[in-house]
Amino acid sequence: MNFLRKTSLGSGRHFRPGPKRLFVIVGLASALVLGLSFVPGTPLKDVLTFIALPFWQAQTYVSDTTVSTIGNMRSKSDLINENASLNAKVLAQEADIVLNRQLQAENDELKAAFGRTNQRELVLAANLNAPGISAYDTVLIDIGANFNIKPGALAFFSSTTAAGYVAEVYSSTALVRLYSTPEEEVPVYAGDRRFFTKAVGQGGGNFIVKLPHDSGIKEGDLVMLPGTPALLLGRVSTIETDVAKSLQAARLMSPYNISETHFLYVQAK
Repeated sequence: MNFLRKTSLGSGRHFRPGPKRLFVIVGLASALVLGLSFVPGTPLKDVLTFIALPFWQAQTYVSDTTVSTIGNMRSKSDLINENASLNAKVLAQEADIVLNRQLQAENDELKAAFGRTNQRELVLAANLNAPGISAYDTVLIDIGANFNIKPGALAFFSSTTAAGYVAEVYSSTALVRLYSTPEEEVPVYAGDRRFFTKAVGQGGGNFIVKLPHDSGIKEGDLVMLPGTPALLLGRVSTIETDVAKSLQAARLMSPYNISETHFLYVQAK
């Protein structure tokens, strides 16, 4: 007796393709769909675009959000670091201010113990200068003998900055000669090493000092008049070095422009 062999197609079991067949089928289907999406006029392209659009938008949103978040994090980090640096500088400056106040107080106490004080009796004087009234680097002021002003009295741009001295006194006016008058000489010390020398006036608020090459003078250094207290004369603007000469020339400028100065302070005796 012959029996018919049942095939898998005739059995009640479902057809289940193997992994390789499934991969091939999915690949062919994907290729077909992709190919149809490029065919002009087919609605499939629009359908696929409609389906994919939300995913593209979501990807773009996530990408933009990530970049923005990273940028904000970096920006906040930079601000935090900058704020910390500024706070450190402020604390350092506050510490310097406190130290300077303590040193000033100790200095005043020491001077008081030896009968020396920083107090000066100063009289405010208006600058009467105008073209043709007085010579260059001299100042005509509106006080004189009527305010007990004497020849040789010191004149100041401010309580800490020297200007010159009273050269001539009249009944209600006086003539102040500035230290920057050409060829006028005044003893000074310069730089961090406080090297003593003399400043020679060059006119127009300018001076020149000559120092050894090893004096350590540099641009920006202060030049002071010795005394109690010391007074600022000017700041070094340029340095002219000539190795063939034993001294180098430092040029300095007064911090005040006399043509823009309306008042001086004069020491009354």
